[in-house]
Amino acid sequence: MKQYSLTFIILAIVLLLLLSLDLNSARPGRKPNVIVILMDDLGWHDVGFNGGGLKTPNIDRLTESGTILKRFYVSNVCTPSRVALLSGRYPGRLGMSDGPLSPERMDGLPERAFLLSEFLAEQGYSQIACIGKWHLGHADAKYHPLNHGFTYFYGSYGGSLDHFNHMKRNELDWHKDFKSCKDEGYTTDLVANEAVRFIEDRAEADPFFLYLPFHAPQAPLQATEYYLEEVGYDMNRGIFSDGQARPLDRPRRAFEVGRGNTKRQTYRAMLRNADAAIGRILDCLEREGLMENSLIVFCSDNGGSLKAAADNGPLRDGKFSNYEGGVRVPAIIKWPASLSAPLVSHIPLAHVDLFSTIASLLGQTSPAGLDGVDMLSAVTGQQDVSERVIYLGKDQGGAVVKQNWKLIGEELYDLNNDPGEMANVADYFPEIYQALLAEKERMIIDIEQASIAKEGYKLQKDWAMPIK
Repeated sequence: MKQYSLTFIILAIVLLLLLSLDLNSARPGRKPNVIVILMDDLGWHDVGFNGGGLKTPNIDRLTESGTILKRFYVSNVCTPSRVALLSGRYPGRLGMSDGPLSPERMDGLPERAFLLSEFLAEQGYSQIACIGKWHLGHADAKYHPLNHGFTYFYGSYGGSLDHFNHMKRNELDWHKDFKSCKDEGYTTDLVANEAVRFIEDRAEADPFFLYLPFHAPQAPLQATEYYLEEVGYDMNRGIFSDGQARPLDRPRRAFEVGRGNTKRQTYRAMLRNADAAIGRILDCLEREGLMENSLIVFCSDNGGSLKAAADNGPLRDGKFSNYEGGVRVPAIIKWPASLSAPLVSHIPLAHVDLFSTIASLLGQTSPAGLDGVDMLSAVTGQQDVSERVIYLGKDQGGAVVKQNWKLIGEELYDLNNDPGEMANVADYFPEIYQALLAEKERMIIDIEQASIAKEGYKLQKDWAMPIK
C-alpha cells in the first residue's frame, strides 16, 4: 500500500475542508437573497442583544445563527450613512457628507455614484426593491431609486414625515414607483406589509435584493394605540408636549395624535411595533423556505437621538455627534448557509463594508474605489483588518478609529477601557496620537470632496420628482 507523509495527509484534509466550506457557503448556481434592514435613529442600548432594557425578541432572533457586530460604525446622520451603505464609499467622496437632505435641498446622488443595487442588477438580480425611506434626493427624477438599479420602490422620498398621514411640509410624501400613493396606515406597518408581499410574489427562480429602510423609531414620536397600551399608556395622565407629559382639559386618547404619556414611552411603543414588523418578515422568509440562503444585515443609520428619548447606553452623545453614541450602532449580519453558529465580533467594521461583502459573496471583484472590506471574511478571521483605519467624518474636527483607538478632533480615547470616551489620553500615548492625527488629516484631504449641497428647491405637490 502506498505510504503518504503526515504533511501530505494534513494538507489533503485542509484542502477538503476548504472545498467543503466553499461548497456550503457559495452554493454554486444559487445566488443568495440579500436583505438589508435599516432602522432610523435606533439607540445602541435599545435592543435586547446589546443588553438594553427594551424587549426586541424578533430583532434578537437574527442573532440565533448570526453575528453580533459590537463595533459597527456609520455616519452620524441619515443621508450620509445611506450614501455610504449603498455605494460602499465614504459620503465625502460623492460630495454628500453635509447632513440630511432637507426639503429645500436641490442635490442628491451624483451621476458618478454607483450603488449596490446597480451592481446586483449587473450580476443578474432582477428583483431589487427599496421599501421604506429613501432620503437620497427628491428634486429631480434622476435621483429616484428606479434610476439607480432598483426595480421597485414603495415609501417616502424624504424623512421625518408624519407616521400616520405621511405628510411632510403639508405635502403627501408616500409613493409607489414614481406615483403618489394614498395607502392608509402607519408607516412601519405599511413597510412590513409591502415587504411580505414582495417576498411572497417574487419570481421563485431568481434571487432578490430587498432594502428595507424603516422610518422607526425616528421622530416625530408617534405610535399606534395598540403598542402604546402595551407599554403602559394611561389615558388619565395626558400626552407629552415639549418633552413633558401634561394633563389635558379633557381625557384624550393617545391614538388621536400618536403620542404617549412621555417621549420614552412613545419611543418604546414605536420600537415594539418595528420589532413585530421585522418578525413578520422573518416568518415570511421561513414559510417560503428562504432563510437558509438569505444574507440579512441589520443596523441603524446613525446613533439614537437623545432628544427623541433613545438610549445609547454607555456610549457618549448621540445622533449628529462623532462620539461613539452617534456613530456606533446596533448591528447583526446573518447568513445561515455560511455562518451557522452565533458569534460576537468586536472587530471595527462600517457601513461602507456592505458593498464589498456582497461582491465577495458573489465571487466578484469589488468595483474600483470602494472603501470597504468583506465583513464575512473579517469576522471569520480569513482577512486581517487590524491595520485598517475607519473614517467617521469631518465633524468635530474629524474622527477616525483604528483597533481600540479613537481620535476625534485632538482627543484620543482607548475604547477598550473607556467606551464612554471620558478620558482623553492623547498626552499618555503621543506616538499613537500623532500617527492617528496624520492619518485623519490625510483622509479628510483624500475623502472630503467639494460639497454638492445646494438649497433653494421649491417642494412640488405630493413631493413629485420633476423630470428636467
